[in-house]
Amino acid sequence: MVKFLTHYFSGNHSFFKKRFLSILFHFFSGAFLAFLIPSVRLLRFLIEHLSPTFYRGFTDEGAGIGFGLRAHFFKKRGRSFETSIQSLTSRSIYQYYVGLGWWLHYRYRYNPKKYDDWIRQLHFKYALILFDGVGFKVGLFTFYHNKKSLAVLEHFTVPQQRVCYQGFGRSLWFQSKFHWSTALTELDRLGKDHPFRNDILSGLGLAVAYSKFDDLSLGSTILTSLSSEDTSSFAQGLAFGLEARKKQNPKLWESTIEALPLPIKEQMNGFIQICYQVEEELDEYCTDRDYYLLWIDKIRNTLEGDNGYR
Repeated sequence: MVKFLTHYFSGNHSFFKKRFLSILFHFFSGAFLAFLIPSVRLLRFLIEHLSPTFYRGFTDEGAGIGFGLRAHFFKKRGRSFETSIQSLTSRSIYQYYVGLGWWLHYRYRYNPKKYDDWIRQLHFKYALILFDGVGFKVGLFTFYHNKKSLAVLEHFTVPQQRVCYQGFGRSLWFQSKFHWSTALTELDRLGKDHPFRNDILSGLGLAVAYSKFDDLSLGSTILTSLSSEDTSSFAQGLAFGLEARKKQNPKLWESTIEALPLPIKEQMNGFIQICYQVEEELDEYCTDRDYYLLWIDKIRNTLEGDNGYR
């Protein structure tokens, strides 16, 4: 804990420290509320009234931990989790699965068979997202002081590792205290030829869009600074972060997007449209449990063929 506090809360980073504290507070509040309160109506009321609009998604992500912990006491754990999240709200579906990944990592660490027991009962479109939570947790609490800590992710399958590294990319944005140059230095230190570099970039894009949704010009600026081989993965991450924000709170999305300069507004709306277009195509035929990765890869391929997204 001393290492954690020293790394994240030392130095002159007042904006980051204030926002990160708020994120942590609402995240763990969601976890405790979802575990302790059996009444869905009361839980929904408390979350809606205690969690500010901007931080509601973080509260729901934490709720995924609480729901996962509660589901652990049932024989059909995955199905119990699905019932809980659908009864609260489906708008934060992605966040719940990330939170579940936190809980499963606390419980099972790197035993893939235990994860598989849950995955078989989870929705095929979203099941892999739980590994984003695993990768984020490992990065947030370990990587900044142990650069070899990512080796533990090799216990998982390659598709699972890919989503873990997306979560790690999200954590890298927090480890870097919202400074892109620091995040890029850490990314390059892992190596230009790192097998999961594109997935780490995806996580960085997702984190930038979601954690600084009130400053979307930042994501656009970063995108223009990237090398050509990195742009589609970062842009795909931006698209996912934007889609999660829009799904979670359409009113906040509209008010935020409408305030943007026209070029950035069109760019962000373009990312969303590609995200939906690919999802609609996949929904016509895909029931594969690797759906999430197919979604990621098809968006990247589409973006690579779009000359105007930078």
